[in-house]
Amino acid sequence: MAYNEQDDHLRLTVLLAHLLGAGCDPKNLKACLEKKTPWSARKKALRELLEEKRKKSDGTIVRLVDPDALDIRLPASARWDDAFFRRERSDLFRLLMDRFDEGGWDLVRPEPRRSTNEKLAELNLEIIDATPPTDATKGADDLRLAAAAAARTSPALQPLIEAMVHMDKLRAREAARMLEACAVPRADEFVIEIAYDTLSVDAIEAAKRLSLLRGPQRWNGIAGAFQIEIDPGEGWTERLDGVPRAAADELARAAWLDIRTQPDGSQCFSMTNAVRRFLQRRAVFTSPERVRREHSWLAQRQPEGIEEEVEIHYHAIASGDSDFAIKTAHYYGADLRKIAFELSTQQGKYDEAATLYRVIVEQFDEEDAYAWEYFAYNLAYHYDTIGRHPKAIPSPDVDRIRSAYIKASSYDDKNPLYKGRELAFRVRLGEVVHEEFGRKLALFRKVSGDEGISFLAKPVLQALRDEGYPLAGAPWAATIKQHPELVSFFQ
Repeated sequence: MAYNEQDDHLRLTVLLAHLLGAGCDPKNLKACLEKKTPWSARKKALRELLEEKRKKSDGTIVRLVDPDALDIRLPASARWDDAFFRRERSDLFRLLMDRFDEGGWDLVRPEPRRSTNEKLAELNLEIIDATPPTDATKGADDLRLAAAAAARTSPALQPLIEAMVHMDKLRAREAARMLEACAVPRADEFVIEIAYDTLSVDAIEAAKRLSLLRGPQRWNGIAGAFQIEIDPGEGWTERLDGVPRAAADELARAAWLDIRTQPDGSQCFSMTNAVRRFLQRRAVFTSPERVRREHSWLAQRQPEGIEEEVEIHYHAIASGDSDFAIKTAHYYGADLRKIAFELSTQQGKYDEAATLYRVIVEQFDEEDAYAWEYFAYNLAYHYDTIGRHPKAIPSPDVDRIRSAYIKASSYDDKNPLYKGRELAFRVRLGEVVHEEFGRKLALFRKVSGDEGISFLAKPVLQALRDEGYPLAGAPWAATIKQHPELVSFFQ
């Protein structure tokens, strides 16, 4: 299942390789599962493994739930500075798109997107209807109106509407009228907000806790890792190991949990991605420290199998405990950037962020251009915040910063921002880079137009201004003469 989360590409590569790798080239299987494999090599190995599996045609069917969650849109702001693995997740979606049409895949689409519809329309696919069965205990008119209302939302949210009608929390005509007046892109969240307001306080807190779990979870006297028999008395939320039964049962009746019976007779539950995202936003907003403690508790469990190992690492990352996240990174560790990003942007701990980015490139993915870039950027900025000019930074760290900037712009050589920051740091060290700057201006003008020139030029020209270099003097005058539009960056 894809979750529209930062680790989707890494997690699914590992799980697909584990599922399909038996009897395939062991080198490709190892590359998919080895924690130090760079993403480029991991992606190539998965492609070859899937191709080998297709040729063997052994009848294996892979069911992928919510492939739309992999179809990531890359906003303009993330084109050159992608902190959330959007490009890598898009890489995996394109790779799988090439395989979907060859058979052996069932796609379950509980939250279909229009943009993904267009991409899948021409493929020879079996699409599984993700709309749950309608509750036949209500009257025909109520069902018709509820179904009409739900048609404006994702199929996965239809049960929320029907449950509200069935439990007399909302009249069918009222639901239809409200959703008719709601813009379609907003309809899903609108439905969730209405349903959220009908829950008891205990059910809300239980829902937020259960939203930390991903994928189908056991529902046999327990709710995944959580007990469901704990005392619902005041302060139960401070216990980390469970939820009250009454609250869990309320969530099941209200269709916040999708309860399914397995072939062996056991039951499991899951939440849709839209519901999980909504609940997680609420949880982090209302009690961020408790969410971290809950993730930390979930990360301490003993795993049973590769899927649980991957999930334990996910919880370690979400807890913010970098040491434990490194310890649990058995198959990949590039997602440590989530902790490093928060250390830098939310806590101002630039030296700690730099250390963690360095761990990523030294212990996990040596080709991670983003990690190289922000290892350099955070280490340099740490010294800047304590008043150290680059020329006054200890020489070992100067070498590390300079080298990391160069590696970043080497591994992502079409990224003008990374090249611009590299050249800017070298300007502040007193290096003469005007000729290289001129060559890169010409290159990025061809590759990415004015936007590319802007991202390249701004850090360099800012460094020149900070260091007091006159644009009209040597050696920059000739470069500026060839690119007079650069003067506007100083205005």
